Amino acid sequence: MSSPSDPSHDASRSEILDRLIAVVARETGVSPARIGPDTALADDLGVAGHDGADLLAAIGREFDMDLAVIDWAEYFGEEAPLDPLRAIWRGFLRVYSAAPPPAAPVLRIRDLVITIHCRQWVEPKG
Repeated sequence: MSSPSDPSHDASRSEILDRLIAVVARETGVSPARIGPDTALADDLGVAGHDGADLLAAIGREFDMDLAVIDWAEYFGEEAPLDPLRAIWRGFLRVYSAAPPPAAPVLRIRDLVITIHCRQWVEPKG
């Protein structure tokens, strides 16, 4: 972790954004030009499952932060072995369920900028 005397501690949000975009682009293979503050990691970049955990770990290393407190499965989904019966059951529930399944929360680049700037996990507001 950086200390208050560390220059990276006082990095501006703009500097954090630039570095964060570079890390996300490197880790996902997506052009930095396609990544901005409102980019959703799962929905827009296709980050899913353990790839989300790996991405958060790379971001943590870049900014010298422990991001293990973020429940990656909540934002990127669990990776489960392929189970055809479970897939059929979920499809059945989607078709015959009165209520749609709850939407997964969205983790955007701007949420991570705030977290890095504050030097602690800040839950996205929505």
